[in-house]
Amino acid sequence: MRQFRAFFTYLSVLCAFLWAAPSRADEPPPKVLRIWTVGDSTAQPIGQGVERNVNDTKDKRARTFFRNSTGLARREFYDWPKVAKKILESEGAPDIAIITLGANDTQGLFPPGKRIPVMLRTPEWKEEYGRRLEAFLHLFTDKNVHVYIVAQPFNPNRKYAPTMGDVNEVIHTVAGRMNNVSLVDAPTLLADENGKYSNSALDSQGRKIWLRAEDGLHLTGNGGAYLARRILTAIENDRAALAANTAAPQAAAPQAAANTRGN
Repeated sequence: MRQFRAFFTYLSVLCAFLWAAPSRADEPPPKVLRIWTVGDSTAQPIGQGVERNVNDTKDKRARTFFRNSTGLARREFYDWPKVAKKILESEGAPDIAIITLGANDTQGLFPPGKRIPVMLRTPEWKEEYGRRLEAFLHLFTDKNVHVYIVAQPFNPNRKYAPTMGDVNEVIHTVAGRMNNVSLVDAPTLLADENGKYSNSALDSQGRKIWLRAEDGLHLTGNGGAYLARRILTAIENDRAALAANTAAPQAAAPQAAANTRGN
């Protein structure tokens, strides 16, 4: 009889626990972090690298939007601001946007209302390119998208190096003055152990991989994947830091309340 009572008590407790415990079916699905890579042809290998790294996970999804031979210099050829607006409206804003532009923008720029272009290697050119880049990034940040803007990892020994250096200078400046924008310093991330430009690197298994295409500006598939992993690491670190900073005031609140009650 005692054994029956004990078994009945155990069964009652078990049933109560199972009744009270929430089922997994009732739990909300985990939020999926949406990551886009957007830009000219330099976006293709980076975006594909991001996709390969995250699209098999449960909590992240990546897409790539790129168009060869485009940039912010010639809206009559390809209007990136107009295209980006349409994509954001039709797809909904992502959480993260990795933006890589500039390889095709080393040319004279026409400021609004002007018939004479501002020329490369001048302060006026940097000002105009900065205005265009900042306006483009605002299309994303105004929708609470965190932007990671890529400084171009060009070969410093090529003839295009001075003008691409101006592009990167503008990218650094704009990233530094905008909220919700982080700089991806690709030249540094792809440099060798001495901080110098390198065509190759070692992958996670110690194998030598080629990072660069022959033009010294575009990345190979392996190079794009290599940089993508470093960008994703930066994204994870930034999100972890943000979560910690958000949680810290909440953790401190009970102590503050206790101190108030004690006064």
